[in-house]
Order: sequence, then C-alpha cells, then structure tokens
Amino acid sequence: MTSTVERILRCAMACAMAACFSLPVQAQTVLTFEGLLDGESVDAFYSGGLGSLGSGPGPNAGVAMPATTVRLDSDAGGTGDFGGEPSPSAALFINRVSTINVPEGFRTGLSFFYTNPSSTTEVRLFEGPAQSGRLLSTAYFAATPVDGQGDPTGHHSPFLPAVVRFAGTARSISIMARGPGGLYLDDLTLGSDARRRAPPARYTLLDLGPITEGFRRGSGPRVNTVGQLYLQERLTGKAGQRTVFWDPTEGAVDLGTFGGTDTIATGINEAGQVVGWSSFPDAAAHAFIWRRHDGLRDLGTLGGSISKALDVNNSGQVVGWSLLGGGSTEVHAFLWSDGVLTDLNDLAITGREGWQHLERAYSLSDSGVIVGSGLLLNENRLAGHYFALMPVPN
Repeated sequence: MTSTVERILRCAMACAMAACFSLPVQAQTVLTFEGLLDGESVDAFYSGGLGSLGSGPGPNAGVAMPATTVRLDSDAGGTGDFGGEPSPSAALFINRVSTINVPEGFRTGLSFFYTNPSSTTEVRLFEGPAQSGRLLSTAYFAATPVDGQGDPTGHHSPFLPAVVRFAGTARSISIMARGPGGLYLDDLTLGSDARRRAPPARYTLLDLGPITEGFRRGSGPRVNTVGQLYLQERLTGKAGQRTVFWDPTEGAVDLGTFGGTDTIATGINEAGQVVGWSSFPDAAAHAFIWRRHDGLRDLGTLGGSISKALDVNNSGQVVGWSLLGGGSTEVHAFLWSDGVLTDLNDLAITGREGWQHLERAYSLSDSGVIVGSGLLLNENRLAGHYFALMPVPN
C-alpha cells in the first residue's frame, strides 16, 4: 500500500514539475517602456496590469519587472540624463541590479540597446524564475562612450546594441551595472533571433591612443568581453618589449617592468587582470599578475630564475611554468591561487602513472580545468604529450 502511494506521489510531483517547465514559450516580444511615467516602476505593466503610478493596463506580454524604474528623457520633461534612445522618450533605468521574470519563458536570444559610460554591464539568463535553476548564459558588455550623441541634455549616449545568445528556455534575467552611475536600457527584445542577426550597419571607431613615443608597434591586442585589452610595443632601436593596457573608460597605461627591458603579457580575464612575465636587470624573469590599481605582482618561481604565466581565469587563478632551482634546466607546470604558487606535480593526481613530470600549463578554465604538456614514458621512451587536469569534486 505504502509503495503504491509513494509511486502516485512521485508521479504527481513529476507531472507538476513537468507542467511548471513546459509552459508555452512566448514569441518575440519587444519592451519599449513607452506609456509609463517618469520615475514609475514597471511592476505588472507588461503582464496586462498597472505600473506603480497607475499607468496601464499595459500589454500582456507575461513579463514581471518589480521595483524597476522607467525614466523619460529630459528633453521630454523627465529626469533621464540620456540621449539617442531608439524608442523615444522612455528608457529603463537600472541603478545597480534588476531582475526580470518571464514565467512562460523565451528562447534563442535576448537583445537590447544600452548606455552605461561608468562601468561594465553584466547580463545573466536563468532557466527558472527569480534567478533560480540552471544558469544558461552570462555576458559582459563594455562601458559605452560619453556624450556621443547629438543631444544637448543627454550625457548617457549613445545607446549601443547588445545581444546575448543561449540554448534552452530562459525564465528570468538579471541585469547589473558593475559600478556606480547605473545604466539605461531600451527596446529589450525577448526571443530575438540572435543567431540570424545581421552584422551592424555601422560601427563606432575608438581611438586607442598614439603608439608610445620611442616605441614601435609590436604584436596585436588581445581583448576580453568587456572591451579591455592589452597590446605589445617594442622599444625603437633597442632590445625590449613592453605591454600597454587599455580600458574604454580609463584609457591606456604601461604595465611597467621588474627593472628589466621586457614585460610580455599572455592573458587577460573579465576583471581586467593581465598575466605574463617581466624581466629583472640580471636577466631573470618572473611570472606576474597585473591590475590597474594594484600594479605588477611578482608570482615568484619554483626555485629557478625564470617563471612565465600563460593564462588567468575569472577567479584570478594563474597557470604557467617555472625553472626548478639548483641549476636545473627542468621546468615544471604551476598553479598560482590565493597568493600561493604550487608545482602541479606536487598535487594529488589520479592517473599520474607513466608521466615523468608535467612541464607547462597553457590554459585554465573558470571551472578549474588545466590544459598543458608534459613528458610521458611510452614504451621506455619519453615523449611529449598534452594533458588536461580535471578537478575532482570534494
């Protein structure tokens, strides 16, 4: 009897969960925020209800946006300090973070226009409501230009297009300004066909500044998804290569050196942390991690005179290689995490049999997977092989 009841309950729960996540997926919906008053919270306006100041009823798009405020352009008598909005004269203002719930869900993509000259904009899409369930996608968008539109009262301008692609069905959106000042959004499109999106008809050309006097152009830049980048420059007529970091809001800065002639960058993460190696006057070179307000940080070595960082993930963990001490020419792969440099060969590794040692770590994912190369004993001969270290859950 008990087992029969349990089976019925399990079946009922499964059906309820299936019903919860199998609601009809809505077609493409565009939210322009027109029809709402200056300073009014959207609330249930896009669920066929009213905004916080009584505007509406709005269209029933099945979207709930509690405590999310609309502002009107100051040209239209509102308090919005923006210009060039695609749908005049309203735009959504997000001071810090906002959650948008779409119970029926939407697929394919999310697109919008935004202006945020003060900081990076972060967008996350979740499978469940209220930022619950599986995280489907995270996207970062660089700070936008200031006063870029022909609008005498619009400091936050222009509005730039943004697209987030994902697989699955999204039922909630988190949009965050990662710094002070807030951001404005307009023409928020749920279910946009991002995969078929045509290339933009126009581009904004940004001047990254002149090549430093006394330098000549070196290797090309590498950029993260928020628009921060670094590039290499070589000293004219001299041995040496330096690295310049550029940020859309703060401009360019030379990373400097450890007193030698070279600073070579190899990786950058979403927080703007740059890694690589820099030389000393005595020809030694050490791995570094750099951030604009912290400067170069020496990661040390595994005993030798040379170490090189090759990649950094978004948690600030760094991988690379280092010479060992005692005059050895042997190099070992390392992981630097929370201020500690660790020889990967000293870690507890399942499947280590046959490997003489792990030499270099080239790449590190946000989930902690490390890819590199080492020496494997194969038929009594050492041969170079690539490896992947997969984290084992505790």
